[in-house]
Amino acid sequence: MAREQELSQQIIEDVLTTWPETAVVFQRHNMACIGCNIAHLYTITEAAAHYHLPIEEFVAELEAVISDR
Repeated sequence: MAREQELSQQIIEDVLTTWPETAVVFQRHNMACIGCNIAHLYTITEAAAHYHLPIEEFVAELEAVISDR
């Protein structure tokens, strides 16, 4: 649970840089975060809210991809 909260507060660009395999999750939801000029300003929580995604489910998808590493 602590990692979920931590991941949800991380900056999108940092998540994509640290775990490039998470790009598939953003793509699956048709999110324009990959290569976005403001990805360095927004958190995972803010992106999920912008795209009307439940944060818990979105973070769980990111975590699943990260743990498959």
